[in-house]
Amino acid sequence: MKRYFFHLKKGHETIIDPRGETFASKQDAYDHGVAVIQELMRYRELASRSWQLEICDEDRCVQCRLLFASYDPALEKVPPQVRRTVEIVSHSRASLSDTIAALNRSLLEVKATLARANNMPFLATYEGQRVEQ
Repeated sequence: MKRYFFHLKKGHETIIDPRGETFASKQDAYDHGVAVIQELMRYRELASRSWQLEICDEDRCVQCRLLFASYDPALEKVPPQVRRTVEIVSHSRASLSDTIAALNRSLLEVKATLARANNMPFLATYEGQRVEQ
């Protein structure tokens, strides 16, 4: 049995799974991830299509990243071309959110570096982790 962690990426925010769950196989962890997505999407399909669920192994290495739009039951009723377009737009929106989050972290790191260069105190955290130069 291996432990897997399920991190929710919604917009600029990442919600870290601190405990994880154990599964007999990677496929079982994947199936659980899909079930989590379907539960989280219920009644908020539109708002959550660009969210992602990262499945990480025991070493916290990302094994796969699941885009919510790919598992949206509401899109089963539309033509495949429309579904694919929604998935592409949702993926682009998720990528933009990832880029903005990385930029925000970089800005905090620059501020920390400048504060140290000027012998000024600076303490910041980003998503629960200390920001250092």
